Amino acid sequence: MDAAAAAPTPPQADVFARYFRHSRRHRIVVCAECCTAVVPKHAAAHLARNHGRTTKEERRHVQRYVDGLEDVAREVSDVRFPGPDDPPYGEIAVQYGGLRCAGRDPDGRQCRYVVSTVRKIQSHCQEVHGWRNEQKRGGNVKQKRVQTANRMWDEGQAY
Repeated sequence: MDAAAAAPTPPQADVFARYFRHSRRHRIVVCAECCTAVVPKHAAAHLARNHGRTTKEERRHVQRYVDGLEDVAREVSDVRFPGPDDPPYGEIAVQYGGLRCAGRDPDGRQCRYVVSTVRKIQSHCQEVHGWRNEQKRGGNVKQKRVQTANRMWDEGQAY
């Protein structure tokens, strides 16, 4: 038996724990250094792109471990997002300045959609709630400032 074959490889769980945290409650994988959620199938790519000090072997171990997790969302729709009034998940850095939809779902509940760009919130409001942008380009800027903004979202949302 040669020395290379005899050298034990670190357990996948130990390598995973060096770089990530797993929240079963929210069904997400969070990079411990970046404080951001990572799409499970891109865990190794995240390490390669953002943490160049990792070895190829470590990235393989991490990806195998993540692929084997049962309590992790494989699709965005499977993530258990905190509610608007719930405290944020402590491992993820909180951003401010998000745009929160003020529309209602078909069953009358407050829409929970939050994004960081006007273009995305406008697209959501048009597609999901039938909103139309009545504000036209140009015209009297002073007069437009006193008019009520044609928006169906709130600004300053933490996300």
